[in-house]
Amino acid sequence: MFDFRYHALSIASIFLALTIGLLLGIAVGDAGLVSSAGNDVRKSLRADVDQARGDSARLRTELRQRERFETDLYPLLVGDRLTGRRVALIGLGGLDDGTIRYVREALQDSGGRLAGVAVIRQPIPAAAVPLEVALPGVGGSTTTPTTPTTPTTPTTPATPTTPTTPAKPPPAPILSDVELAESFGEQVGEALISGGPLLLKAQRDLLESSSGARSGFDAVIIVRQPYKGEATQIAITDAFDDGLLIGLTAIGTPVVGVEQTTTKPTQIPWYTAHKLASVDNIDQFPGRVALVFTLGGASGAYGVKSTAQGLLPKAAGG
Repeated sequence: MFDFRYHALSIASIFLALTIGLLLGIAVGDAGLVSSAGNDVRKSLRADVDQARGDSARLRTELRQRERFETDLYPLLVGDRLTGRRVALIGLGGLDDGTIRYVREALQDSGGRLAGVAVIRQPIPAAAVPLEVALPGVGGSTTTPTTPTTPTTPTTPATPTTPTTPAKPPPAPILSDVELAESFGEQVGEALISGGPLLLKAQRDLLESSSGARSGFDAVIIVRQPYKGEATQIAITDAFDDGLLIGLTAIGTPVVGVEQTTTKPTQIPWYTAHKLASVDNIDQFPGRVALVFTLGGASGAYGVKSTAQGLLPKAAGG
């Protein structure tokens, strides 16, 4: 006789077996899928690495080729455009070694030479202003001498005491007159171009550092570090800088303001406001080409920043 309970148990056993088999199959299948996916990922990553290595090698080759191209092209672009010219590099408040190196590279093959490098202190010390330049009452130029007193009978010297540690000298006074600062700056600028005794008298206090000649230049490169201080000293420093540029350009000497692509904040607007040619990428090949052309008389702002009117002066193509 047919036993329904046996039949139900058999059906349940079949379903259980099917379920177990299905679960095992899924598990086995998932392991295969995971293994397959892992292999695909590894293959893809390996291909990406191989491609990146190939791209890196190609880019290195292209970079070497570009460097050789620039080295060969540079003399053709700038050759003898500054023949015999003595160029000065003046830092207002500072000058880094990188900029000096880039300027030297720019002048190479141009026929010009870097004849002098100097950094002008900012703010300007009052002691830097010679007596004949200083206005009455400023910079210690005029002091009323005191009437000598009648000598008295010397007294018995006191018993010497143990010497004390000398007090730290007070900071040197800085210039505090705007009109004097501008007048002094103008005379310094004229002296840099035409020479004269002024710089000889002022150089110890005026110049933070210097090398080479200090006057008789045919062209000047300016690198400006804006002075950060109280408002009065900022005004006096700006007045000196304004006067310096007036003196430098008095007889038409080319003056170019330069900076690197990483310079922040940019000083190009300041150069432009003072009607100077400027180059904002002296650390790049086109910037060094532009520097030679601006030292040769080209006007305008050149480089890669938003303030530039072009990469190179139009004269570079002629």
